[in-house]
Amino acid sequence: MPKQVKNPDFLRQLSVEQLQTALIEARTATQAFLEHWRILTHDPRAKLPLHVEWNLPEWEAGHIAWFQEYWIARNPDRSAGLQVNPDTPRLASLIANSDALYHSSEIAHDPRWSLPFPEPEELKHYLDQGLEGTLTLLREVSACDDSSQLKAALYFFRLALYHEDMHAEAASYSMNHYLHDVGQRWEAGEEEIEMITSFTYASVFSEMPFKPRLQEGGRSEQRMIQAGERQFGALPEMGFAFDNELPPFTQWLPSFSIDATPVSVAEYYAFIQAGGYQNQSYWSDAGWLWKSQQQAELPRFHRLNAGHLERCCFGNWHVVREDSPIVHITAYEAEAWCAWAERRLPSEHEWTTAAAEQDEFNWGQVWEWTQSDFLPFDGFIAHPYQDYSQPWFTGHRVLKGASFATHARMRNPMYRNFYLPMRNDIYSGFRTCAR
Repeated sequence: MPKQVKNPDFLRQLSVEQLQTALIEARTATQAFLEHWRILTHDPRAKLPLHVEWNLPEWEAGHIAWFQEYWIARNPDRSAGLQVNPDTPRLASLIANSDALYHSSEIAHDPRWSLPFPEPEELKHYLDQGLEGTLTLLREVSACDDSSQLKAALYFFRLALYHEDMHAEAASYSMNHYLHDVGQRWEAGEEEIEMITSFTYASVFSEMPFKPRLQEGGRSEQRMIQAGERQFGALPEMGFAFDNELPPFTQWLPSFSIDATPVSVAEYYAFIQAGGYQNQSYWSDAGWLWKSQQQAELPRFHRLNAGHLERCCFGNWHVVREDSPIVHITAYEAEAWCAWAERRLPSEHEWTTAAAEQDEFNWGQVWEWTQSDFLPFDGFIAHPYQDYSQPWFTGHRVLKGASFATHARMRNPMYRNFYLPMRNDIYSGFRTCAR
């Protein structure tokens, strides 16, 4: 029998009552983010300059409301779950032309800056009334007493919730980036920040929680994983699975040794001091090209001040703890560090196995780059929301784990995050394996 990845705490089985609470919480965070964007920009429309790494806050909020309405209230076949035809004609929206404003698959990024968005009060009404309609329909689902039918009927409610959670974390990336670029500090109190960003591990002004297990010489303790067959992919009993987590399969995994913790600031700083950013031999061709074009000499949002490495967090510069994970790292920088340290990045399957089988495998502070390209598992079938995974199977890299800004219900060792390897506005770090 193959060893099965164990995740009893991550089955994504929110009940109707739990979903009601979670959907309200998520929408509260969305509304709060939008309001704070307006405060930060001194603009009731929260207009931001065009940038490839963020969206307009009004578009983000409207898209969140639209996505939930499109797949639930406007979807006459929603109770069929994965059997829904994604092209089923939709019912009328709460606002005119919502598809032309917020359908992310149909509207390219840059043209969103010139769309005729609703007035702020109309957008708030859309967010409020859309949620109210969703909760009404969710209550109707509670009458279902067949477990398989209930799972299907809850599919789009769960999808909409996780979609909104993802946008909340993405909004924190954008806000951190924006405040750094304009040189503006967030003056809100820690409790307020923690509430609106749904941070469950730390506020943005606190260091990420970290229990370093360092060997003599400053390296992380290692976890040895024995060879054997492992099961990967979402388990059949999971209440919800993303399409790229399916289908489940078994695969032989050779033995390997992996860090118990992500690479720390102190470990990465040693690479900087050793001239790692100046030595081309440590870098891949794509990585060196990126470094040269960006003129990168440090991780993004970092600076050296009086011999200390500082990080800008929501406009506030502070000295980073040496034992905290390095963050805002590209895959290229992670690979260069590995070449310098004579290590390697884990595969996504190695990371998943270690997280599932090792009790003292510290994860959840930063998203962690792997060496694995984001590709479909054999037998992949796109779910009704066909643009979640399918368009991104070229050029993207898998990240595992979660960041300190990831909501607790999104934390799952099965989850496959994915970004282009040059992205560093995200809360990304890495851990390594022995070669």
